[in-house]
Amino acid sequence: MPGPAPAHERVERDEAAEAVNHVADPLEIEVKIRFADAEAARRAILAAGGVERRARHFEENRLLDTASGDLVLRSALLRVRRTGDGLGVLTWKEKVVSEVKGDVRR
Repeated sequence: MPGPAPAHERVERDEAAEAVNHVADPLEIEVKIRFADAEAARRAILAAGGVERRARHFEENRLLDTASGDLVLRSALLRVRRTGDGLGVLTWKEKVVSEVKGDVRR
């Protein structure tokens, strides 16, 4: 009978279980508003009562797809993001048909 898994394997399984738990999180709504630059956006948010919670930081984003581009063909994106503090996030985005109606102004 095999003994307990090595510590590094237990950690990997724990991280995988945590990732699966996050899949059930509610969907998000993303709104993009264009500004002349990042500082103009920051000033507008502060003027509206926003409070800076974290200083600007470096992010490394890597987009993944199949060799034949299956994700882009279905308007989907798979991204791995790593921040300067070593944290990482795996993100899946896909355009979906929705019953929600709204106006978009440019």
